[in-house]
Amino acid sequence: MEQKVFADKSRMRDSGVELLKIIAVILIVISHVVLTLITENEYIPYSDYLLDCTHATTNVTVLLLAVMRHFGALGNWIFFVASAWFLLDNTKASGKKMMGMLLDIWVISVLFLGITLLLRGEVSGKLFIFSLFPTLFANNWYLTCYLLFYPIHPYLNRLIAAMTQKEHLKVVSVLAVLYIGFNFIESRFFFPNMLLLWISVYLIVAYIKRYCMKLYSSTKVNSILLLCGAAGAVGIVILTDLLGLKIAALSDQLLRWVSNFNLFLILIAIAAFGLARKNHFKNKRVNHIAKCSMLIYIIHENILLRTYTRPYLWHCIFNRYGYAHLFLWVFLYAAGWLLAALALSLLYEKSIQKITARVSEKILKWMGSWYQKYEAAMLKLH
Repeated sequence: MEQKVFADKSRMRDSGVELLKIIAVILIVISHVVLTLITENEYIPYSDYLLDCTHATTNVTVLLLAVMRHFGALGNWIFFVASAWFLLDNTKASGKKMMGMLLDIWVISVLFLGITLLLRGEVSGKLFIFSLFPTLFANNWYLTCYLLFYPIHPYLNRLIAAMTQKEHLKVVSVLAVLYIGFNFIESRFFFPNMLLLWISVYLIVAYIKRYCMKLYSSTKVNSILLLCGAAGAVGIVILTDLLGLKIAALSDQLLRWVSNFNLFLILIAIAAFGLARKNHFKNKRVNHIAKCSMLIYIIHENILLRTYTRPYLWHCIFNRYGYAHLFLWVFLYAAGWLLAALALSLLYEKSIQKITARVSEKILKWMGSWYQKYEAAMLKLH
């Protein structure tokens, strides 16, 4: 028995990176809870709970909330850097993985649609359609973007393998300037979109993995980069606030840097992953929770929950307790929301996901047979 347990632990995935993924989920949930608190909602009849976080302020709580809004983009980058690191070793994409993701996203969206209709009696027509086609309308943009990026990553790997170091350096330097540098200032240059940004960062991570492993394996170097990134991310918000108090044109720009193009957040994610790689330990529970991260993301950020339920909870908190201890409420709300999403994720994993896994395999085989017929017909054309 002892030998079997030891063997199982030896095969277990290292939990350092998995723990970082859990931290990323926590950051994303906090950011989304704050987003609901500060964003107007056209689908509900009340707005008394709303807080303005766009204008320059001397209120420390509001300033902290503005900083916390950056947590979502940071969490997304942590996930992407971690995924990129391991995808760089792949030679092909898994159709089974993609189909499983697509089906889980759809099933969870439709389940929440059904539950919402039962409880509310109706939903907006637009949200009804969006709930039926969650990937098509990118209800959870990260997952839609991932499903577009994932199948092309083996071809990016071939491109990377074909480049010399000088060519690779030139490519990442140009892309970093165009899609991170320029668009950090104003996200409208050189036709910016998330897929191009991800490709840019993917190539940067590839360059680090191929040519900078000695530096990237240094705890000191990664710690310095992490501190620089954190200081830059927080410092630029504080600077914008101070300038906004004096310059009218900047008075409503407090959330200007909440963007996936924020170079400081990308730097933090890369450095944090570098540190996590050196944090060697194995914990089955940590790995299991990290494995549920996609389900947690889908559930907690369901389009109907974020439209109807999250604002209602803030509405109740505001009217019953007020915002005297707002900072504490943000963390209590986020913790409750995260635990609820985790519980539902574990329940879904143990039940419905077993069915979707089998169904996705059958759908994939059916699609594969039809594609083979299409391919054979097209190849006969001259």
